[in-house]
Amino acid sequence: SLVVTVSFLVTTNDPTPVPAGQVIPAFAIESNYPNPFNPATTIALNVDTPGTVRLEIFDARGSLVRRLHEGHLATGRHEYRWDGKTDAGIPVSSGVFLARVRDTAGHTATRRLMLIK
Repeated sequence: SLVVTVSFLVTTNDPTPVPAGQVIPAFAIESNYPNPFNPATTIALNVDTPGTVRLEIFDARGSLVRRLHEGHLATGRHEYRWDGKTDAGIPVSSGVFLARVRDTAGHTATRRLMLIK
């Protein structure tokens, strides 16, 4: 079998200091757990740049169901728990939902969630 090794150098003008050995996670939503879930699930997200972040849950039709967070977050991993209820506290029915995280820099990430009752 053929093995190919590729190496490259990335340079940037980004003045943000990163301490040696520290890895900054990419902007993303991790797999929620449990999934499928009942009655609640934990959603973890990674923020690579501090700033204003919005984490929302949408139903399969694209309607906003719940806003779990809107505000400033520091760089790093953050966890939120969704209890399967709307912003008004009404339990939703079984189905597929989307968790979407967005920041003011324009980053967006989504993750599919499944509620089974």
